[in-house]
This record gives sequence, C-alpha cells and structure tokens, in this order.
Amino acid sequence: MNILVISENFVRGGLETHINTYYDLINTKKDNVKMYFAFAKYEDNGYLKDATVYDNFNFSYNSSIDDFISDVNRLVSIIKKHKIDVVQVHPFYSLFPAMFAAKITNTKFIYTYHGLASINFVQAMNDSLLFSFGIEYGMDKIFCVTENVFNNFKDFHNDNIVFLPNIINENSYNEHKISPKKRWALISRLDVDKYPSIIKFLRILPKLDIDTVDIFGSGAMLEDCKKFIEENKLDEKVKFMGFKSDMSEELDDYTETIGIGRVTLESLCMNYPSILIGQNKVVGVIDSEIYDAVKRVNFVPFTLNDISVEDLNKSIKEINNNQLEKYQFRNRIIDDFGTNNIDYYIDEISKITPVFFSIFEDVYDKIKNIKDGTQYFYTSREVFDIIFRIISASSRNLYFKEIAINYNYIYSILKRQDLIEERIGQIDCSYNKNNIFKKIKKLIKKIFRKNK
Repeated sequence: MNILVISENFVRGGLETHINTYYDLINTKKDNVKMYFAFAKYEDNGYLKDATVYDNFNFSYNSSIDDFISDVNRLVSIIKKHKIDVVQVHPFYSLFPAMFAAKITNTKFIYTYHGLASINFVQAMNDSLLFSFGIEYGMDKIFCVTENVFNNFKDFHNDNIVFLPNIINENSYNEHKISPKKRWALISRLDVDKYPSIIKFLRILPKLDIDTVDIFGSGAMLEDCKKFIEENKLDEKVKFMGFKSDMSEELDDYTETIGIGRVTLESLCMNYPSILIGQNKVVGVIDSEIYDAVKRVNFVPFTLNDISVEDLNKSIKEINNNQLEKYQFRNRIIDDFGTNNIDYYIDEISKITPVFFSIFEDVYDKIKNIKDGTQYFYTSREVFDIIFRIISASSRNLYFKEIAINYNYIYSILKRQDLIEERIGQIDCSYNKNNIFKKIKKLIKKIFRKNK
C-alpha cells in the first residue's frame, strides 16, 4: 500500500510530530506500506528521515486559479508516478487541490481533523462551498483525533468518521526519573490559541510550590509572553528554552510538565506528572478522573473546569513529596496510544472503498477553461458560477444549497467587485447553521439599504 500524506506546512509542532510518528512506525513495522509526502512549506527538522518529500506547492487561501490548477496537476502526477493507493490530507488549504486530485484519479481520500480550525478555517464563498460538498461526497473517510466532533460531519451527510487518536512511539519516550528540584517544564506552541492558558498559569505561578519553570516552544506570541514575564517580575522564576524537536532528550531532571494536547501525551508517556491547561483554563495535575475525561478528546479540557490555587498546590506538594502513583500514566498511555495502534490505522484505510463521482472532474475541466488564471481561486466569481451551476444540483445538503443561493443573490445585487469582497468578508462561515442564515439575511438587508 502506498500512502500520499499532504499538508499545508511541515515546519515544527504537534502536527509534524503526529505525521512523523506514523511515518516512523510504518517504516519499522509495516514492510508492505510506504509513505510519500507533499507540502507547501517544508523544513527539514530531522523528521521524515529518508522520505520522499515534494514541496513548494501553493496550498494557500491566496492561491490563484493557475496556482490551484498547478497544484492539482502536480498531485495527479505524483499519485500516478508512485501508484498511490490512498491520499491522506491534513488542514488547511492543502485540502482542496488534494481532494480534486484524489477524485480525478479515483484514489481513496481521507481528511484528518486536528481541532476546531480544521473545519472553520474557510473564509470565502468557494472554499466554504467546496468544503461542505467535500464532506458530503469527497471524503471517503474522516479521521478525528477527538471524538466530540462527529456530529459536525454527520450534519453534512458523512458517517464515515473514525476516532483516530494521536499515536505515540513509546520507544522514543523512555521513562524518566522524577527530580525533587521543583523544576517544571511548560511545553507549548506560543501562539494565539495557547496564549490565554499559558498566561493564566503564569499569573498563579508565584502562589505555587514551584521554584522554576522552563518554557519550551516558540510562536507568534513569544514576545508577548516575554513582556508578561518582565512586567510581572518573573524573570528569576521563568526561562525560555526555545523550540526543541526531541523533548525526551530535553526533559531530564524535571519534576513535572505543563501542557495541552500531544505535549501531555508525550509527558505522561515519559511518566512525568503533568498539569493540564487549555481552553483558557488551568485544570490541574492529571489524575485518573481527568485522564478519563480527556483521553478521547486529544487531552484538551473541553468539559473540565478551572482548579483552585489551593487544590492545585495540594497536588504539587504531593508530587514534591514523592507521592507520585496517582499522577503517573505511562502504562495506560502505551495501552491506549502506543505503537500497536498502527494496525488500527492500516485496517481503517484498508476498509475504504473510494466513491467515484465524476462531478469533481467536470468542475475541474471547467475551471481549467477560465481565461484569466490570475484571479484568486477562492473568491473568483467565475469559479463560484461553476460550483453553483454544477455542484448545487447534486448536493443533498440544505446548508450548502441555502448558502450557495444566498451568495448568488448577493452577487446579483452587487456589481462592483470591491464591494462584493468587502461584503463577503463580513460573513462568519461558522458551522452554526442558524447563525449563518441570520447573518446572511442581515447582510442582505444592509446591502439593499446601501443600494436603494
């Protein structure tokens, strides 16, 4: 079996670790399976050793029609060259060229959900409609690292949804000895979505029985984090260590970790106690109750509440006093997420029967005939007209039909392209269907008033 894995970027972070773990396990455990890779931006950070990697794809919201066609054609060539049996795509704008390439070649196609941004990243008319229709007819299977989003896809007439948790190679994360030094490691991307939880923890840090915290990670909010540390006089207590690709080697001589998602998975596999943060909350040191609540939602505390400083400090003091048993989960992590789960991944792929639907090829043929290929693909009126004319008749999805009709109606009363783009940008393409219909109706009323 040959698998083509596609993603918008492969730089550094949890997604890259996720992909690399599957690659490593397939290389060592599955002689009859081979993975190939395609990315827009690729950095060689030691991952994907000896892999065949194709990069410099466009895969962007700002892709022109020519860019989109180039991406699809190139992916089709790769699929044919390597006799690809299944295409697995990760977010974001890698999805659309990959879906067309897979459907044109009648290749199994999988979409991988990693978090809310995996469904609400769409920003304009064409990506919104193609995503909705893609769920319905393009995705032969959807892998979700968290199982609390199944209904988001079932609403779009797709029941081929499978919980596929992050997998971990326990052999790469040896059990570590817990240090009594009250030295902790906070491991996270320092990005906008993580920032509130990180700051919330740092605010209470002076009240906790912790001597030092080393922050591993980088991102857009790095300077904001540094500013917070300086303004709150935490310079002696908190140090920035930068991004490290192999935390197993970095985490010697620590007492505990702080993190969310895959970071927590890796920490628990090393047998470190771990404070769970996320969703603008500090939940507490993971015990059996917390573990059971988050193990099937990618260690994100959707349904859990903040812990009081007093209760958190109580757990920290137990760990400092070497009362560790209820906070260590290495054996459970290996059972739930270890290397044996690679068999489940291959089995789920093997069960797929690709649905051949010629409409994707019909749409693509029409797109290739658009004369001005410099237009932005995802906001092009000509691309929209093709989608509206060909795809609308085939969708069973009332949401797709209503938003397509409303977009078409907006176009019919707006003549200037700059005004079209301004108004389209005001639509929040969330998947709360009632809200989006209300917003579209309000927007149309505004447009009528402006054009009287």
